[in-house]
Amino acid sequence: MGKVRFSMTLHQDTQLKMPAITQESLQVLDMLAAEDEVSLLTLSNLIAKDPNLTATVLRYANAPLYRRMIETTNVRNAVSLLGIKNVRLAVVVASMRALHAEMTSEMQAILEHCTQIAATARVIALYNAPFLADDIELTALVHDMGALVLAANTPKIYRQVADQLLADEALSALDVEQRLLGTQRAEIMQQLAVAFRLPEVVVQAVNAFFARTVYTDANDVVARHVVVLHLAHGLRGAQPNCVPNFTREIALLPVEAWQKLLGLTTEHLNKIKERAGLV
Repeated sequence: MGKVRFSMTLHQDTQLKMPAITQESLQVLDMLAAEDEVSLLTLSNLIAKDPNLTATVLRYANAPLYRRMIETTNVRNAVSLLGIKNVRLAVVVASMRALHAEMTSEMQAILEHCTQIAATARVIALYNAPFLADDIELTALVHDMGALVLAANTPKIYRQVADQLLADEALSALDVEQRLLGTQRAEIMQQLAVAFRLPEVVVQAVNAFFARTVYTDANDVVARHVVVLHLAHGLRGAQPNCVPNFTREIALLPVEAWQKLLGLTTEHLNKIKERAGLV
């Protein structure tokens, strides 16, 4: 099974390995990026050729946010249940999980953080902008994947990054990464955006999130993505068992401010917390 690799170099002349995307996954991404109508059968057949991708698609389809009354074991049914756009989520996760032969504790924490934030962001979007829920979930899932690449390539140094962030909550993860590694997750995301054929709105939203852009309203689509992402972090950050240690972000505004920008009532927020498993 052929794979397509992407790479870049750290300032120490260390070659940084990027995710190896299988040919099947790349074809799936190209199909999703094209404006042509996607055939459910063709898409399902491609996924079925890649065991790792198949397992991830089925895992997603059987997650609480998507699962029906019975377990889904058929790829075509799983794709139909997820929706074609959400297949991209599975491709990203499958590729990132295959980045390193053995997941370090730091890698596992970052991936867990991304999946938790993505699930919470999706629930928020379903209450606030359901037509954007799929894209917002993707934005939330990929937002820290650059950190996962760094942790996989430099496990010993990245442990130092994690230790410093654990020791001082006022430190910026991007600043610590830049100082110890010569690059940081936001820069890596530029490469990943190309590799995963990410929609432009997702790329812009992740860039704005890392630029720490503060919005006065959430009427613009990109702003909506970013505000939901911040609110998801705020809600998760209030749960010590939900956000793994060093993956936390330094809050720009309190939860109430993001809630207000999205026009969510206290009742809405309570329902979101309940559905996201935060109560």
